[in-house]
Amino acid sequence: MRELVGVAWYSPATWGRLKNAVPDPELLEDSHAEWLKMMRSYLAKMGGAGIRLVRIDIDAEEFLAWCREHDRPADAGARAHFTAEKLRLRDLAGELGDHADEEA
Repeated sequence: MRELVGVAWYSPATWGRLKNAVPDPELLEDSHAEWLKMMRSYLAKMGGAGIRLVRIDIDAEEFLAWCREHDRPADAGARAHFTAEKLRLRDLAGELGDHADEEA
């Protein structure tokens, strides 16, 4: 069984909203286009390693509300935790069968 990893996926609008709201914007690429280029490289590398990557579409407002609810800064650690939690919930709901249609 391949390891399952959630990959946070940002639309251009979400990217801009997050870039302006997070306490660590320097950890994010300068633009959505740069992020997308980096992500494509990452996906090719990880997919080749036999890891099953599942795209998790991130809604900026939902993420920021989650951070407030959990009293967490909207930093890299929170982004990773939120993505992992969304993946776990999808898995529990049975949405991640052997042929997930939204693999990254």
